[in-house]
Amino acid sequence: MSILGATFMHQNNSWLSLPPSVDFDHLLKFTESNNYLSCPAPLLRIMLRSFEQPESEPGTALIEDSSNTRDIDSLLCATLSFDCQEWLTQFEPMSPFDDLTKRFHIASAHKSAVCLFLLRARASSSCSRSWDGVQLVDIHFHVENIIQHISQITPDDATFQSTCWPAFLAGAEAETMAQRQWVCDRMNALWEYMHWGYIRTAQEVLDIIWRSKDESVDGGSQGWVETVRKTGVKYLIA
Repeated sequence: MSILGATFMHQNNSWLSLPPSVDFDHLLKFTESNNYLSCPAPLLRIMLRSFEQPESEPGTALIEDSSNTRDIDSLLCATLSFDCQEWLTQFEPMSPFDDLTKRFHIASAHKSAVCLFLLRARASSSCSRSWDGVQLVDIHFHVENIIQHISQITPDDATFQSTCWPAFLAGAEAETMAQRQWVCDRMNALWEYMHWGYIRTAQEVLDIIWRSKDESVDGGSQGWVETVRKTGVKYLIA
């Protein structure tokens, strides 16, 4: 929750500090099946590495040829190369009755969500990135991919509560009213499933993002993370 909840925090990783004797990778692996968020450990590790990157000043884009931008490109490539199906073969469920198909959908949704997070929160504010001349991040694809996969997780599934963060990222990048409505319906369903405060927080933040986009001359296609950070509120969405 701390890692995913750091989506809108400025550089401050003291809360993630652990004694050197602690095997952090083992902890991340443990959370795959023992934490309801069910996010694959390799994706959590990528998120942690992204927090190590220096942030640009508010309102400015990162320099295209900076080492920071290259590092983010590397993280994006690592995310895109993450094989959900291969990961599933090594997944150790806490229960022999776990539905691994559901875990595949959750992993796939988180993979796309991490791509969108890296693109907006750390990479340049352009609508897509390229790596050796090949388009690296297709925003529309990842939004639809998240919606497609978590649509397979219904309220009667034990893993339903793990879909809030990917749904939020899809909503933040939603390009159509239909996508926004789907995300709203999803958040309402999550709220009915569990009355946890960060569900309402996610809805409030999405309202801020959508209002900013609707009022922006360019449609608010750039910098929604900075828009939210400028509110000065530390939001928790997981």
